[in-house]
Amino acid sequence: MAKIRRAEAAKRLGIDAYKVLDNHDGELLPTLTVRHQIIREIRNWNADIVITYRPVDYHSDHRYTGIIVQDAAYLVIVPNIAPDTPPLKKNPVFLYLEDDFQKPYPFQPDIAVDITEVFVKKISGHDAHKSQMYEWLPWVNKQLASVPEQPDKKLEWIKENWTLPITLKIRQSLKK
Repeated sequence: MAKIRRAEAAKRLGIDAYKVLDNHDGELLPTLTVRHQIIREIRNWNADIVITYRPVDYHSDHRYTGIIVQDAAYLVIVPNIAPDTPPLKKNPVFLYLEDDFQKPYPFQPDIAVDITEVFVKKISGHDAHKSQMYEWLPWVNKQLASVPEQPDKKLEWIKENWTLPITLKIRQSLKK
């Protein structure tokens, strides 16, 4: 099911190549082995930009992903770390996904990217994860009864319930 869902989301988003690491839901830990795995993947992709969660996320997998990527950020250019994969010649730009967590400190945007042109595609990608978006998250947030039955209304429901408002700070970043 997970393999099918990832492929469907990738297709909807127009992604040709992606890799899903074999770290099971709720079991990711910030180990040296996983850090080396992430360093290798960033190097293999020859990434220019890496986008991750902040290390303050409520979900342990998200939080540890943020920590692991943060720990790997400099090390992707260090030759003697994971020496079986050549180091990058330049460090990618590392960015955090926006969130609405307030503690230990609120998200502070340094840059913002206007996604107006691809917003519908983003919502369609979320829609591909039906069990996540229409079952699990609504159940956790006590919104299960509010999930519409009709597919076109579900997309609108995602827009209303799972997008963050454009704050004044983000709006100012977009104007720069």
